[in-house]
Amino acid sequence: GQSTPACVHDATGTLHVVPERATDPFATPQPVAPQRPHTWKRPTGVHDDPYAWMLDITDKEFLSYLKAENGYAQGWFDANADLTATIVEEIR
Repeated sequence: GQSTPACVHDATGTLHVVPERATDPFATPQPVAPQRPHTWKRPTGVHDDPYAWMLDITDKEFLSYLKAENGYAQGWFDANADLTATIVEEIR
């Protein structure tokens, strides 16, 4: 069955509905960006940056990862549309 939403009063006495928790529609981990060895040599020292390869926005692996990340995010927002709308209304 459906549960009754929780409500709280703020300091002014206004009643607010506490939205349900966000859900993961896929119950899967989000995509993980591959890492490639890269070292920046700067006047301040050497810095390893395994994500520097993502600066090349024409890289096919980067575009594939970005597509997967965007798909995962869209799936989350689709599954949590009511929650998102509630939060937006509360902010206004």
